[in-house]
Amino acid sequence: MKTIVYHYCSLETFMSIVTNKIIWLSHSRNTNDKTECLYALRHITNVLENYCNNNMYDKLTDEIIDYTKSIVDFPYIFCCSKEKDLLSQWNKYGDDGKGIAIGFDINCIPHIDILGKGDFTNNLIIDEVNYNMKGFDKIIINSIKTIPLLREKGLNNGKIKNMIIEFYKMLSTFIKDKGFKEEKEVRYAFKACYAHLLKSLNEDFNINCPKHPQIKFRTSNNNIISYFEQGFEKNAIKEIVLGPKCNVDFNQLTLFLSEYLPEVRKKNKIIKSNIPYI
Repeated sequence: MKTIVYHYCSLETFMSIVTNKIIWLSHSRNTNDKTECLYALRHITNVLENYCNNNMYDKLTDEIIDYTKSIVDFPYIFCCSKEKDLLSQWNKYGDDGKGIAIGFDINCIPHIDILGKGDFTNNLIIDEVNYNMKGFDKIIINSIKTIPLLREKGLNNGKIKNMIIEFYKMLSTFIKDKGFKEEKEVRYAFKACYAHLLKSLNEDFNINCPKHPQIKFRTSNNNIISYFEQGFEKNAIKEIVLGPKCNVDFNQLTLFLSEYLPEVRKKNKIIKSNIPYI
């Protein structure tokens, strides 16, 4: 995976991220993709139903299929792109070209990848978004075929179901409709413990969720959006890209970078968009 990924944002958001050294992981169902996460989950459900209609299966498989249709505990995400200068990204996320793309070094923010490799002191998972479902059908079917083996290892149905469902949730987090392929997205994802988040409504809550961060809220487009904060070291930002319509005063930008991102300014890692967008 490419080491530097780019988060497109407004000038105001850029200053907030750099000043506070914090990124926001927002609820994934509040993106501009109305099928976010649901796209893959629906496909998984269809594959399982088609497979089970033609093969022997038991009650546990039926329960897994029913659960994929009712998942509501979606992840929280922070979205970036492998490309530093995309017009579609400037339009959607970079304040119509007036904003800035922040170049993050993914290795400077503790994380694990989708295969579970990395820094387990952090609950962030990072990987590229896949826009092609080819090959996933076999993976989905194989997950069901592992049930007898898992039983032989002594796992009960409850644990098996949880393992498979969590696997499907992970797949759905990093799969999107091919219509978004141009974005070349790389995303950080955080799986919140919804039992912990709703503990105030459950008098019998006794689930232990160690080091669970505090949920926060903001408003956008007349809606309430929940999110989590994730801090980072200033060396995580390696360069910035000024949007095609970004007219920030360069002298003032230099003063700002001198205070908060001196290495970016000293190494002149300030790029101007090449897109002739007016």
